[in-house]
Amino acid sequence: MSSLVRAPLLALLFLVTALSAETAAGGNSLGRDRDPVLLTGSDLTGLIGVDPARIVAFRWSAGAWSQIPVQVDERDIVDFGTVYNTTPSGFT
Repeated sequence: MSSLVRAPLLALLFLVTALSAETAAGGNSLGRDRDPVLLTGSDLTGLIGVDPARIVAFRWSAGAWSQIPVQVDERDIVDFGTVYNTTPSGFT
């Protein structure tokens, strides 16, 4: 095989190998090894009405407690017939 054909083939092989290695190694960019735990308001009725900035969570790992990230999403029930900045039309 001539060197004119071999060089592009080697470059292509290198590129494919590098891209597949990056995909395999970088599959989880969040740095977590488990799925998140999802809880609803009905699971935590004692926290309904609490300022979301005051809600924290901890995990027990290696014999000690450590704080873990928490995301609190707020939801409002909106009338389907309501256009922003107008009064509700009565459809829910």
